[in-house]
Order: sequence, then structure tokens, then C-alpha cells
Amino acid sequence: MCDHVFSPEEWERTHQTKAVPDEPFECGVEPLDGKDFCRYHIDTSIRKEHDLSDEDVFTELLQESQDVFGATFQSVNLTPDSISDIETDSTELTNTVIDFIELKNTTIDFDFRAVQCVFKRYRESKTTVQGRREFVGVHFRNHLHYAPNRTYGETTFNRSRFSTPFHLEGRYDDYFRLKACYLNRELKASHTEFTERFQIENGAIRGNLHFTGVDAKQDFIIRDVDLPRKVVLSECDLQEFNCDPGGGLPSVVDLRAGTTAHSGNLMVPEGGGVFYDLRYCTIGDVQLDLIRGTLGEYLFMCTKFSNFDFIQIEDQLEKNGFDIHTFDYPEDSLDESPIYETEDRLVNGPYSSSTQLQHQAETYTRAKNGAKALGADSIASGFFVKQKKAEHAKFEQQLRDTEDGSKVKSLRRKLWKNKLLRYSCKYGESPWYPLGWSVFVLPVSGSLYSLLGISTPDGVQKILPCFSECGPATDVGVIWLKGLYLSAVTFTSLGSAIYSPGSSLARFVAGTEALAGAFLIALFVFTLGRQVSR
Repeated sequence: MCDHVFSPEEWERTHQTKAVPDEPFECGVEPLDGKDFCRYHIDTSIRKEHDLSDEDVFTELLQESQDVFGATFQSVNLTPDSISDIETDSTELTNTVIDFIELKNTTIDFDFRAVQCVFKRYRESKTTVQGRREFVGVHFRNHLHYAPNRTYGETTFNRSRFSTPFHLEGRYDDYFRLKACYLNRELKASHTEFTERFQIENGAIRGNLHFTGVDAKQDFIIRDVDLPRKVVLSECDLQEFNCDPGGGLPSVVDLRAGTTAHSGNLMVPEGGGVFYDLRYCTIGDVQLDLIRGTLGEYLFMCTKFSNFDFIQIEDQLEKNGFDIHTFDYPEDSLDESPIYETEDRLVNGPYSSSTQLQHQAETYTRAKNGAKALGADSIASGFFVKQKKAEHAKFEQQLRDTEDGSKVKSLRRKLWKNKLLRYSCKYGESPWYPLGWSVFVLPVSGSLYSLLGISTPDGVQKILPCFSECGPATDVGVIWLKGLYLSAVTFTSLGSAIYSPGSSLARFVAGTEALAGAFLIALFVFTLGRQVSR
């Protein structure tokens, strides 16, 4: 028999992966002629001396039913012809080292399981996989490109370690899962379709996650994983995106332009550390975690809302003054933060202040329309006020930036109009504003009438002469009450047959007050009607 004895201690020391046998294991395969070792435990050069290739021996190993541990291969290139020689429903590869393995343009119709193996370079492309794939405790060292054309069976990476970037492509018609894996480099999935569930759970990822052009028909799950600094999803269509990470560095989950999350949950770990950048993407019926987190961990800017449930965050919105464009990402991480790498996400280069304010206004416009579609009119009202405030700030910034005379006049007109609506009725959203102004105008106008003169059946009466001529202080109060009465009937346009303005200036005040009264009463009725209709 072969003289090779598999040593678990030596294997774990050399390859940093666990050994399947707990004790030394003697190989039971016949040795090659004139050699002390079998075809599995010799070098590639010796195999060639016996007219054996790595591909031939590897396919034989997959076909063998007996246990073989510690096999080594230099280069394995599996072709359709070599794969067709494997006549088995399932095969398992255990404690095997392969320097380079490539599968290309082949159909694999058996279940494959690799346990505690070392793949230094693994490349797969344009394959059709009919059976299940499972990699348990496998160490991918130098290169991993996993791009089958179509996979019909379940694909699982379990407790595996990735010391190389993981490039993923293809179509997967069954469950795809990475469980308790350690990724020391980035995971990049490009133009990949998942018909069933895609899931990353447990484990840790030290390199960044990049998903580009991913189409997930069902659940797309990231759960209980220590995330890297950046998770980017660009041009992705996610039917249900559930992100419940285990921790962060802090980390930013960045849903970029072209990405749509139709439903799901965006969770924050205990203690925080994970933030969601939702600029330029489309958000559907997605739930936010406002129990462990706050709105400051979600950034909405130029976000499109499609059936997003604003009612779920109504309390936080009211608490924050309906502010959804701020981001509480730690300031000490700003220089390295992906949320400030905007050059690849903007058409016209970096933000200017007016551009950013314009984007804020557009964001609140979309949020307002989304809330109205849900029938949440009170929330839509809050977003409308934020929209108008952002527009006002934009006009002010543009006025500071421009030197064009015609633009200056136009901007000033817009600012005055905006200010008038803001301070008179809070852009038509609050009846308390015109009511407050009315309460202010009535006593002020009454006092002016008392000072300027009130025409009564007893003649013109004023407060100031009364101090020196009238005598009793009660006369001053009576005249002021007459002025207040005159102010009330003038403000409401009722008029009085007893009292009228007693001087030219008093008549000017009366005319002004009548106009102000008509305007404020109309505003009060309009804004109150909007509130009642809601």
C-alpha cells in the first residue's frame, strides 16, 4: 500500500485549515509501479513519467469511493471530455491541495462537496451546474473567479476563508449562501441573477462588498455579519433586501443610482456603527430600524420613493422636524468615508451649495408626493415646508453667488414671495400663523387709533391729551377700548356707525388694517380648511 500517512497536525500547521481525520490516516491506495506512493500522493512530474496527468488523476479521485486525504495537484483543467468520465451522483474532495483549477464550458451534473481543501487559484466560467455545490472549510488563497453560466442546484460556502478577492457572476436558480465565512478581501458580484434566496450570514468581511447589476428575484439577505467600511449596491434590482449586520467599523451600506429595493428591512446593530446612504436609489416598502437606530443613520438625497411607508417613521419625523437629509456618520471618519466620494455619482462634478440645496428640495418634493400617495397628509405637509425652506436657502445662496443684475432682481422677488408665504401662513400649512398675526394687528391698530384720534359722537378723542386734560386714568382705558373696538370692526370689514378714524393718519391706518384683515382672514380660512380636510 501507499506509504503516505496523513498527519492532521502537519496539515493544520502547513495549510491553516482543519484536518478531517482526528488521527494519522494511512492511505489505502496501491502505489505506482516502482514507487512508494500512489498516484494521489506524488508530484506532477512523477505522474507524467507514468503517463498520468493531473486531470486524469483528479477525475479518478472524484470517482473513487474510498477516503483519500492529502492529495496534491499542480494544475487541473477540467474539460467537457474529462468531466464526462465521472459517472457518479455525488462526489467529495477532502483535505486536497490544488495550485490551479479551471472549469470552463462544461456541464457538471453531479453534486460536489469540497471539505477542508486548499485552492490556491480557482477559476470557473461558462459552466452549467446541475447538482449542488458545497465548500466547507475551504481556503481560497490567491485567485477566485466564480462565474458559472447557470447553476440549478444549491451553492453554499460554509466556514470558508478567502484570502483573495472573490469575483462572482452568473445565474443561480437555487439558494446561494455564504455562512460563517471570513473574507479578508473584497467580494464583487457583477451582472448576477439570483432566482432564489441569496444570503450572507455570520462571519466577517474585511474587504469591501460591491454588487453591480445584481437581480435578486427573492430574498437578498445580509445577516449577523461584521461589515467592511463600504457596501455598495449599484444598478441592482432587489425584490426583498434584508440587511441586519452584526457590527461595523463604522460601515456605510450605499444604495446607488439605478438600485431599487422593493421591500425589506434596513436594520442597525446594537450600539450602532452601520449607516445607510440612500441617495439616488429607489426605496419601496422598506422598514427602517428606529428602535435601535435613528433617522440620522439613513441619508435620503435625490431618493425616489415607491410605496415607502412614511407612517412607520412619523414620530421620528416630527421629532426631527421632518429632516431626512442629514447624516450622523462620525466626523472623524469623513476623510475615508465612501459617502463623500461623489465624483462617480454626479453628472456635473462635486456639489456646490446651491446644487446640494436643489437636491434637498427635490428630495422633499418626492417625499411629499410619496406621503400623499399613502394618504399621510400631515407628513406630506411637513415635507412641503422642508421643500420650501430648502428652495429659500437655495435662492439665498444663488443671490450670493451671482453678479448678473437681471438674475439678482428675479432672485430677490422669489425670496420676498417665499418669505411672505413662510411668515404669514407657513406656506399654507398652519392656521396658527395668520391667527397669530391677527392677534398682533388688532391691539397694535387699536393703540394707533387711540393715539391718532377716534371720531365719536362726543367729538375726536385721543389718549395723549387725555393724560393732561381729561384727568381720571379710567378715561385712558375707555379710549383705548374704543380704539380696540374700531380696530376689530375695521379688521373684519364690518364697519361702525358710532366710531371712525379721527385723523388722516388714522384713516390711513384703517385702510391698511382692512387690507391686512382681508388677507389674514382669507389665509386663516384656507389653511384651516386644509387642516380640517386632512
